[in-house]
Amino acid sequence: MKPVRELGSLAALGILLALGIGQLLGPALIELLRPTVGRGVRFPRLGRLTGAAFDRPLLGILPFAAVGVGALVCLGSIELNSNPLSFLPPKSALLEHYRYVAEELSGLSPLEIVLPTPGGWNNPSVWARAEEIAQRLESDPAVAKVRSPLALLRKLNQWDHDLDPEYYRLPDDAEAADRLLERIDPALEPELRELVAADGESIRLSALLTAMDSEHFGEVEELAETLARQGFGEEAGVTGIVPLLVDAETRLVGSQLRSISLAALVVFVSIWIGLRSLWWSAVAMVPNLVPVASVFLIMGVAKLPLDPGTIMVAGVALGIAVDDTVHLVTSLRRHCAGRPSRHAVEQAESEVGGAVIITTATATVGFASLIVARFLPIRYFGLLTSVAMLVALAAALFLLPAILGLRYHRSTTDQQRTVAP
Repeated sequence: MKPVRELGSLAALGILLALGIGQLLGPALIELLRPTVGRGVRFPRLGRLTGAAFDRPLLGILPFAAVGVGALVCLGSIELNSNPLSFLPPKSALLEHYRYVAEELSGLSPLEIVLPTPGGWNNPSVWARAEEIAQRLESDPAVAKVRSPLALLRKLNQWDHDLDPEYYRLPDDAEAADRLLERIDPALEPELRELVAADGESIRLSALLTAMDSEHFGEVEELAETLARQGFGEEAGVTGIVPLLVDAETRLVGSQLRSISLAALVVFVSIWIGLRSLWWSAVAMVPNLVPVASVFLIMGVAKLPLDPGTIMVAGVALGIAVDDTVHLVTSLRRHCAGRPSRHAVEQAESEVGGAVIITTATATVGFASLIVARFLPIRYFGLLTSVAMLVALAAALFLLPAILGLRYHRSTTDQQRTVAP
């Protein structure tokens, strides 16, 4: 999806530029301005809270494990949303105009049903079967009307009888239909050619849908394909913009899952290159996955659809969460000096925890400002990203010490068992 791809590429470029500018311009500004060095903002209780997570690792792990399980449960209930009209506020004038066109005039999205008619379409048995398909489709609330060559035949028959309303019906037989078509007005021939093949060996019914979302698309497409094959055999089928949109949504979900998996792999390799430790890299990855899981959990519980805005949140959450994690893991590794301890955890959290909290709060406020947007995908993007960042901060501050505490207590228990007679 082009907007998603552009966001990723431009965001990556912006981060690289920010890194270069910060490394070059930052020291120059410090040297030039010589700012006063202060203590900065401190969170005195943070060390004790993280120390408690270290001492009781299960209490620190279980809430985040529940988030992961909840995300797996909700993943199947998240619905796709390809309807661009739902991106607008409910009282938007543009939305009202679209609804009027869809329901009162012409419909919005065409679904084409191709029916094979070997031997020609001027056959009353073909008319009856095609008429049944059109009537069944028009009875569906999602279909405004069905364009059919049979409607043209009815109109020609009425015109041939001085516009008598009683003759707005199909001709009595194939010969009568041929006579009508031989005298057809040249202005109507393009319309006929749109619905009937030049050799007469196939016809097309065009169902105009009032909806633009994939849920109705899929239902009407399935109904149309079933009716067409029941009446005209396996060679009948559906085509047009509707099946293409349904297929595009399926591909969109697959590409999103692949992109998240690729992002997680790249993040893990990058952390491993920086830390040079497989164990510490694995520990650092766990808190990065929790915000992604929280996004899917919130979307499932709040019934938020997967649309162009929300589809980007998981990747953004993964990319932002790793920033806090790397800072904390680097400090934890330095203070642990080979073996985790509560004192080391408290020192590390006190050292960088305040900075992590401030940067997360600043970024959260920035993303939260998108909540006032009138374009709903942008609003959902800001909301979910803000929540994901807060979850990422909680995971970095408490899940990391809990994982280290779990290893510490397990290794202590193993040593006690080895020493015991």
